[in-house]
Amino acid sequence: MPIGLYSKVMGWACVLLLGLLACRALAGGTLKKYPAFYSYAMTVLLTTVVGLGVTRGRSYFYFYWVSEFIVLLLGIGVTWEIYMRVLAYYPGVRRLAWMLLSIIFSLVVVAHSAAGHPTQAFSFVALERDLRTVQAIVLLTLFALVAYYAIPLGQNVRGIAIGYIFLVATSVLNLSLRYYFGASFHPFWKYGGPLEFAVALGIWTATLWSYQPNPKPSNEDLELDYEWLSGQAIRAMVRLRTHLIHPDNS
Repeated sequence: MPIGLYSKVMGWACVLLLGLLACRALAGGTLKKYPAFYSYAMTVLLTTVVGLGVTRGRSYFYFYWVSEFIVLLLGIGVTWEIYMRVLAYYPGVRRLAWMLLSIIFSLVVVAHSAAGHPTQAFSFVALERDLRTVQAIVLLTLFALVAYYAIPLGQNVRGIAIGYIFLVATSVLNLSLRYYFGASFHPFWKYGGPLEFAVALGIWTATLWSYQPNPKPSNEDLELDYEWLSGQAIRAMVRLRTHLIHPDNS
């Protein structure tokens, strides 16, 4: 199938799936429960519909990269919402996660702003790749905690996380290949990207059909471990400060 026709067919197929996802969000009562995720999904719906009507050329180039940047920022919000929902019963760990995620994402953006690249599009490919790599790492770390501490997940959060991790992982792979191979990888990107997003949409539609809250965990080992580590860190900082201020007394 020619790339132009394939893009149109897959684009409208994704629009239909996004529309179904929006209808189920209203009917199933999940819209207000996951605002960051649905903001992301509805922005993708809007940009996809507009993108299908934008004439190819310079206007499409600017529209594509601007919409990609907006969707990337909203995707970071989805990552944070997943953390918030999974760690809902662990306030200490949640506060630490917020601090660490904010620092990591800020450092990536600042590093790319200072580095500079020959062209704006090429720079954005590198930035998007690195931000999505960070998202993949923090989400995989979260799921390692889920597995280690046996944190129970409801169908909704599990579906959002699995679909988004799949999307982030395939995006990291595609962006890395696009960064290193340049324009020669573009046809593969055009064919693979819509199909990968359709798979993620299928996961989300199936798991967000109705609202399924996270069950309350039966243990608080994660929060207890966090409190112990936090206490150890505070004591270590106090000892270090005492040593620096009164070195003769240490």
